[in-house]
Amino acid sequence: MLKSFFVIQLALIALVTVLAGFFSWETAASVFIGGVTMLVNFAVLAGSWALINSKKLIALCVLIIVSKYTILAVLLYRILSLPWVQPLSFLVGISIFVFAAVLLGLYQQSSFKAQEQE
Repeated sequence: MLKSFFVIQLALIALVTVLAGFFSWETAASVFIGGVTMLVNFAVLAGSWALINSKKLIALCVLIIVSKYTILAVLLYRILSLPWVQPLSFLVGISIFVFAAVLLGLYQQSSFKAQEQE
């Protein structure tokens, strides 16, 4: 299921980036960077939870979470301080994550209904 989510999110990032390219290269780049930032953030989160669940150490959990969000905050600040990054377009790229989750949910629901009918 995680692989399906990444495929859906990558497809949406590509589609929205191409559409944003009709406005300007800054818009397209901002959308792309926002989408990839969320994709990497989610991949790190999934890997972190797998590590946390296998080790079951509270200190490791706290360390990973605090480190991850500190790095993410610094990264977001640095990206948004670049002169060519458009904050609204960057936000559109980040919000692709939500649409990918909704599409995956709809896909999963339709596949469950198909299995129930068999």
